[in-house]
Amino acid sequence: MTRTTLPPAPRTVHRKFGSGCAVWFGRIFILPHFLAGIGMLVAVPLRLYVYHYGTPVKAVIHSLEKRNSKKGGASYVMGFHYFLDGHRYDQKNESLTADEGAHTKIGDTFDGRAATILSMPWFLRANLDIKSDAIILGAVALVWNTFVGAFMYMLWGVPTRQRWLLRHGEETKGVILGRTVAARGRGTTYRVLYKFTTPSGELIKTGCDVSKEACESSNPGDPVTVIYTPRNPKRSLPYELCDFYVTND
Repeated sequence: MTRTTLPPAPRTVHRKFGSGCAVWFGRIFILPHFLAGIGMLVAVPLRLYVYHYGTPVKAVIHSLEKRNSKKGGASYVMGFHYFLDGHRYDQKNESLTADEGAHTKIGDTFDGRAATILSMPWFLRANLDIKSDAIILGAVALVWNTFVGAFMYMLWGVPTRQRWLLRHGEETKGVILGRTVAARGRGTTYRVLYKFTTPSGELIKTGCDVSKEACESSNPGDPVTVIYTPRNPKRSLPYELCDFYVTND
């Protein structure tokens, strides 16, 4: 491996051809999950608002559809409507158990509270246990967003940070110490270990996740160009092994 000399910062950074396909596939896949997580977080205060400050309304059941599962069980999908501020609002797909559906008929009514927020109707049953509802929804949203957030960081945060580092970071000489391969779930993580010395004489030993090809092409003792942040030298990147390249533009 031959060490590269980079132009002074700020540099023009580009992604290497072919290295962004998996990243963008992952970004497109995770985006709706991220939006769903944000929606759950926003729904908690909105549901509390509707329950405590919404307008009391009478909902009327106008459709009741029985559905049978593959395991032989039965359930009902109920549709209903209500009037709020002179407008009729229809809602569907509220599920009922087989016992609830058997004791429900079209034309039945039930009490609820409703409000329009940002031109969107919100409806909650009057007998809802709002405390348990908020706690459960909030807990689900927290777990969901923690899981999705980890993927968002890997797919959006890490590449953005690496691009910024290549554009503005300091350059120095480094040496490859070794490489590791670890299985994680259904995937495999490839990591290169390296060291470099800062202008102040501080020896830094760290590592960076790289592609399979970059990992296999590196060997202990190979020289490498390291780009790092002076305020936090461990935040660094082995230039020749990353997914980006710098031009002299």
